[in-house]
Amino acid sequence: MHVITALEITNADMVKAIGSIVTRSLKFAWPVGMVLHLSAGLAFAVLYLGLFTFTNPQRLSDLVGTGAVFGAAHGFVVTLLLVTVVANRHPLKEFREAGLFVGAAHFFGHILYGALVGLVAGFMGLGLAVGG
Repeated sequence: MHVITALEITNADMVKAIGSIVTRSLKFAWPVGMVLHLSAGLAFAVLYLGLFTFTNPQRLSDLVGTGAVFGAAHGFVVTLLLVTVVANRHPLKEFREAGLFVGAAHFFGHILYGALVGLVAGFMGLGLAVGG
């Protein structure tokens, strides 16, 4: 999302967008947004790990694939909320428009996030069935 913003395709700077909801300005938006986004990322990683216990993955590839599916569901909900609710009510004008590129960036970013959570969990030996 940072690359999309840096290339000026669209404003997909999620960290500043989250932070500026709290700060109501760009001043201190980045550090506040980073703390909130990382905290949410850790909380969702724990949730994903809990969900892995229900899916009982047998191999690392199963864990990565399952994480990607969880990420797609998570990304769908986030994208839907972002485009329909958050963008329209954001306190800063530059974050009120969430078009196709912003939605796609968030959706695919969450799929990648889920796959990475599965990969890290697999390398750590978490979530895999005993003997898997």
